[in-house]
Amino acid sequence: MITKDELVQLWNSDITVVKVREKLGRISERQLYKYLKLYDIPKRKRGGVRKQTTYPQTIESAYVMGLAIGDGNISKLKRTLRLRLYCDERYKKLIDKWKLSCENVFQRRVSISNHHCGKCKIISIHTNALSTFPWEPNKGHKWKQKVKIPDWIIENEEFLHACMRGLFETDGC
Repeated sequence: MITKDELVQLWNSDITVVKVREKLGRISERQLYKYLKLYDIPKRKRGGVRKQTTYPQTIESAYVMGLAIGDGNISKLKRTLRLRLYCDERYKKLIDKWKLSCENVFQRRVSISNHHCGKCKIISIHTNALSTFPWEPNKGHKWKQKVKIPDWIIENEEFLHACMRGLFETDGC
């Protein structure tokens, strides 16, 4: 028999339902849910592994914040937020650098597409971690919302330098 402590520990860890079943001795999904009901453990939300929902506070994330404040756009989709960064296609190394930075910060796949004007690339990523950004999606221009650099960046000199680098790469001096 599976103990409640063992089940709670596995259930609250960041592993999938399939992995939980394997660690409990390859029990069936039906049997797993019977144990959850027996011990009054609530079911997980759909999607299994919990996804990052807060914006990390690192040097690289401060850099991405600078990019977003400079040439970024956040829009709300059905269940997630999308960050789009715009860059002239002549700057291929810069596009690759931005893509890699976004992938490292958000731990998600980043896509690159063509802008309808034909001379611009769009780097986009979908994540709810954007909800802690200093402006709201679909609420108008950033300057009308009086967007400013967040305090957690201003208080740390390394973060501030990284953020300013992102601002200079997008908007120049």
